[in-house]
Amino acid sequence: MAGTGKTFAGFSGNSELAGGIAPGIPVANLESIPSATVINNISVVDGIMPSKSQTIFLEPRIFGDRFDWISRGSMPYGAFTELAMFKNSPASKKRTGLCISYGDAQMFGQQLVTNWAYNISITLKDREINRGVMSEAEATAYYAAKMRMPLQTMALERFARWKQLFASVIDGTRTIAGTTSSDGTGDVTSYSVTVGGYAGKVDKITQVIPTLTPGVAVEFDAATGDADVLEILNAFKNAKTWADYPSNTYAKGLTATDEMVIGGTFNLIMETAILDAMDSMWTMSPTYKGISKSARDYIREFLGAGRLVEIDVWPELPTNVTYADHRLLGVLIDSEAPREFVEWEDVAADYCMQERYTSYNYQGSGASGIFKGLPSYALVCKTTGGT
Repeated sequence: MAGTGKTFAGFSGNSELAGGIAPGIPVANLESIPSATVINNISVVDGIMPSKSQTIFLEPRIFGDRFDWISRGSMPYGAFTELAMFKNSPASKKRTGLCISYGDAQMFGQQLVTNWAYNISITLKDREINRGVMSEAEATAYYAAKMRMPLQTMALERFARWKQLFASVIDGTRTIAGTTSSDGTGDVTSYSVTVGGYAGKVDKITQVIPTLTPGVAVEFDAATGDADVLEILNAFKNAKTWADYPSNTYAKGLTATDEMVIGGTFNLIMETAILDAMDSMWTMSPTYKGISKSARDYIREFLGAGRLVEIDVWPELPTNVTYADHRLLGVLIDSEAPREFVEWEDVAADYCMQERYTSYNYQGSGASGIFKGLPSYALVCKTTGGT
């Protein structure tokens, strides 16, 4: 056993003496005459917390779920979940005289395969709070705040994931450079995929609205802004009008020979800065000055029971020469079309006695996608001048 020789040699080179008990925690040699440097180093480490009056830990603000309306179910086993809907009802036809006639109803199906996952760890060290500096309330607030931070990572991943899916309105390809860690560290990776667009109908307008830059306000042209705003809003209003009636125009999964599908409740997804500019245009322009209805009010009126969903910035469209120099303005979609299935989500703790800390690991996996058997509509604009 250590120390059985009854001499100090067995302990003189231990970490408790040589270089400190741990990185950043110095101690002096047992019998040394401490130098000014050693004293200063120890006093700096020991004096940080006592020099404070108190620390107030504010509750972390987790990004709100803009897509809480998306249907979420479980996927306890298997690699995919299938969505299916009857698309063609049995025909009404002249009787054949047979005792038992034959009739069928055709179905459209789509598989959503496991396509997202996360692995997040958070560590709480026993000595993050020590020396009795914090009250019980302060220590509790500290730990509670830190334990909530993985929820922020999960919220941001889901927000980015669904924006990416909603932006995939057209066929094309994507290649995105990334890393194996969401903070930009780790090995470099390349996300490459062939996109099968989900939107049943995509319209182009000739308006030029560059890709948004965070912090920069959007302004419509003073001379044409009134008409420009109406062009955008009425495009979505027209799509909502026709999708409410039996049609196969707005469902990507249906062909021209298929019967039709009737839309349900529609949600419109647009960028907040664009909506702000529309509201400002109607409020300040000579044509609409004093109008009692904002652009947002106008949208909510024709959506009825549907929701106006606001995001920050649309991702780029999939690469497609037909849509070069175009960007997405908004998506009108049946609220039942987006689907998310959770394969598993859990959290586990592991305590390290050597370093005195507890790590909590959050892991999850599932499938997300948009059902092409229900109506959806997209509107795109130019990002630069020209045709």
